[in-house]
Amino acid sequence: MSVNILGGVAKGFSLETPSSYLTRPTSVMLKRRLFDSIQDFSNQVFVDLCAGSGSIGFEALSRGADEVYLVENAKNAYFCLKKNKKNLYNKYPDLGETICTKSEMISWLKKNYSLVAEKSPTIFVDPPYEKRELYEGIFNFFSNSSFPPKLILEACEQKTMKIDEFQKRFGEADKIFQQGTTYFIIYDL
Repeated sequence: MSVNILGGVAKGFSLETPSSYLTRPTSVMLKRRLFDSIQDFSNQVFVDLCAGSGSIGFEALSRGADEVYLVENAKNAYFCLKKNKKNLYNKYPDLGETICTKSEMISWLKKNYSLVAEKSPTIFVDPPYEKRELYEGIFNFFSNSSFPPKLILEACEQKTMKIDEFQKRFGEADKIFQQGTTYFIIYDL
């Protein structure tokens, strides 16, 4: 299975997806709604935690992000991510910088705290839907930090929690995009 980059200089470029039950690609409709609302990532830093194939991070890169950090802990997905990076740069060598790291997301954030604090990135988080503790972990991390990132989380009403419950637990969202039971919830912290 593959997914395509939807816009920017690498529009139409095909990315492989990991052959694993642990990852699932983001819906094209939902991804399009998010990126159509932002459009231009010029001069921005983008962090994709639980990156899977990297399709969200590579989309930001294609739309002008200067730096993209792709963090993935699952071995199979990480190798797919590295392969996608290599293939993308073979065709589009002038894209911004991409750094792929095999790491658990909170560990990566702690290790790269100064980088994240100085560059004020947009942070996209897409953990396995049923792992509520990862959503808790990301909010606990940022509630104890001194910098306000733009935080975009992907979740599912059936497997994670309903949007209303999410907002009661973590605060009122600045923006929400929903496609079926899956949604992006956005915080400009």
